[in-house]
Amino acid sequence: RDVYDVGEQVTLTATPLGNAAFDRWSGGASGTQTSLVVTMDTGKTVTATFVDHYNLTANAQPGGSVSVSPLLPDYRSGSQVVLTATSQPGFRFVGWTGGASGDANPLTLVVQADTVISAQFEALSLLALSSQGSGQVIASPAKPSYQNGEQVMLTATPADGWSFVNWVGAVSGTANPTGLVMNGNANVTAVFKQWFAVEVFTSGEGTVSKSPEQSSYLDGASVSITAAAAPEWEFVRWDDDGDGSTSNPLSLTISAARRVTAVFRQIEQDTPFETWQKDNFTEAERADALLSGPMADPDGDRLANLLEHVFGTDPRDRSSSKGITTSYAEGDGQVALQVEVVVQSQEGIRYRLEVSPDLVSWFYNGDGTGKTYVS
Repeated sequence: RDVYDVGEQVTLTATPLGNAAFDRWSGGASGTQTSLVVTMDTGKTVTATFVDHYNLTANAQPGGSVSVSPLLPDYRSGSQVVLTATSQPGFRFVGWTGGASGDANPLTLVVQADTVISAQFEALSLLALSSQGSGQVIASPAKPSYQNGEQVMLTATPADGWSFVNWVGAVSGTANPTGLVMNGNANVTAVFKQWFAVEVFTSGEGTVSKSPEQSSYLDGASVSITAAAAPEWEFVRWDDDGDGSTSNPLSLTISAARRVTAVFRQIEQDTPFETWQKDNFTEAERADALLSGPMADPDGDRLANLLEHVFGTDPRDRSSSKGITTSYAEGDGQVALQVEVVVQSQEGIRYRLEVSPDLVSWFYNGDGTGKTYVS
């Protein structure tokens, strides 16, 4: 009705429509209740004020969360709301989509319509560094995680007595330092190898050489060691870490420090008589001392092999004894037996002619004339 009796009570009810929400009463009434009782004691003009309210939906993509302050069921048009994006470990916040854009964090939003907003996150790249052997790896910049596309420099530093060899994993090769562009989690291992000394020595007369010629070698390296004997000497074996091997050259794969000794021995030289034996007897005959020994007489000419050697005669031929001739000579009332012996010059052999009056007792009384007298 438009007209009410004095003192009559009238109930007013505010009913919002659409996105509106009742805000307050003004004019002939006040308050914020949607239902109000007014006592008519005079003419009244009462105004119900409605304000638009909007919903705000804040979502977080995988990798983080979003907080809203203040957190209300809905928001009056023009209200300011602060949204904060929080990333999980291994992720980073990259920006807003939907009802807002950019990467401001926290974000202050003025609500003027129903709004859906999403916080976007991306996974960070984790870098795991390790070493094989003795040494360390340093990343620059050194951080718990990296953005995709970020470049990292890796430097390998070996311990004393070690060398950096190569990279394994997300990077390869031997460059040091080396660069890595992070596009996901990466594992990188620096491989180090130890240096081992290889010392060579000699026992006897000779020399030893190494190839390649170095004082020390990396673990796993191959080394060839060659022994060269001096004249009239021969290589026998490798001692110490050569483990008695007779191979020459000696091939080693280095896995520890090595000390290798080349053993040489002097070659035994045949005596002139041994050489003569080889010239006149087979190997099987030389094994029989009764046939080829120095006192043997295989041809029965009463000249032992040693004398056959001295006289240069054939030990198998009795008629070859031309080195001795005998004759008689008379003079001064005496008859002399002349014995002429032709000998070959033999190294290491001394000659002396002894005589005997009875073939039992023998003696030498040479006077330097080349003659020996016996009565």
